[in-house]
Amino acid sequence: MKKLTMMALLACCVAAAGTAQTMAAETEADIISNETEADIVSAETEAETEEEPLLAPVYEISDYLEIDDEDYKGLSIEVAPPVQVTEDEIQAYMTSEVEAADLYEETTEGVVEMGDLVNIDYVGTKDGEAFDGGTADNYDLEIGSGSFIDGFEEGLVGQEIGDTVELPLTFPEDYWNEDLAGAEVVFTVTLNAIKELPELTDEIAKKVSGGEYDTLEAYKESVREMFQNNYDNEALTEKYTAIMNQLVKMYKPEGYPQEYIDYYVESNLRQFRSEAEMYGMELEEFLAAAYGVDTDYVKGYFTEAAKALLQQDMILGTIAEKTGISITDEELEEIIAGYAQQYGISVEELKSMSDMTLVRNGQLDTKVLDWLLTVTNVKEVEETEAEFEFDLSFAETEADTEAEVAFIEDTEAE
Repeated sequence: MKKLTMMALLACCVAAAGTAQTMAAETEADIISNETEADIVSAETEAETEEEPLLAPVYEISDYLEIDDEDYKGLSIEVAPPVQVTEDEIQAYMTSEVEAADLYEETTEGVVEMGDLVNIDYVGTKDGEAFDGGTADNYDLEIGSGSFIDGFEEGLVGQEIGDTVELPLTFPEDYWNEDLAGAEVVFTVTLNAIKELPELTDEIAKKVSGGEYDTLEAYKESVREMFQNNYDNEALTEKYTAIMNQLVKMYKPEGYPQEYIDYYVESNLRQFRSEAEMYGMELEEFLAAAYGVDTDYVKGYFTEAAKALLQQDMILGTIAEKTGISITDEELEEIIAGYAQQYGISVEELKSMSDMTLVRNGQLDTKVLDWLLTVTNVKEVEETEAEFEFDLSFAETEADTEAEVAFIEDTEAE
């Protein structure tokens, strides 16, 4: 029976490019796990801390789980039909890239209309004196965006490019800057140009792609492929998730290696300690302020998270043994070469900072899921709930996120 360590917890991975991801990370964002794409970068994180790096313990799967049947071969799952990229998505993406590259064409004549992107110079004065933050040159303003106080953008509509306009305005009473709240001011605005997006051409495509594509058609096809690959990967992940949802109901371990649970809990606590140190806070203080929980709660949460991950890994490891699925040395070398290229380092450097057993086990889990899909009956339905059934209450809600952001902003302000 194979021995598994941390990397083998990459139970549900699947990118066409070969990137392994944990299923838990798919559904629990970064709250559950501090593991990354292949645990390759984990060595970098460990090197940045003064603490001794934690080593994931190994354990024998057969001590905790045995699978005596072959029911895993006859699963039936329901998934949503694959999403197909649309022309609108492609066009919107290419347009956004042109905008990001600032490839606008400027028109120095015409009348400003709502929705125009206008380049302006402006000076804001209060009692005849320019006030802080009220002056800018060559500022690009989308008319109607609401970026300025009421009356500013509206006052430019109908004005001729090249004109200089004076806008007497009043700041809102509740404006954040007390010096300007309720103040009467005058903005003197010079309309320099209207900026328009150019027609997409071969030349524009070449500029936007950094010279990678010489024609608009080639660039457009690359965008289509990018979107479709993402959708296909999402569809594949949904299938793997549906498979794992059934397997974890079918096969329950008799226990869990406590040494791994302890390792997993401590690994994640270190992440929180690191965040707390960034704000000059103790762990308990940080957890209470940012998440509204204490250390005992976090330990309990990650204990359950570790058990869920361990169960997945035990199941996939056992099926690998029963079916003879393995990762050859040649396959491992190809995988390592791919990661080295992805991270922009040499193969030798990557090997020196990574545990090859972890990488091998993670890829093995992926290979098992690939095989399971070939013996699973897949039915496409319009609505599914294939999210991984990982019922833990420490998942970050939208309210939690807003509270954390507010906490961080307050801390930075201090």
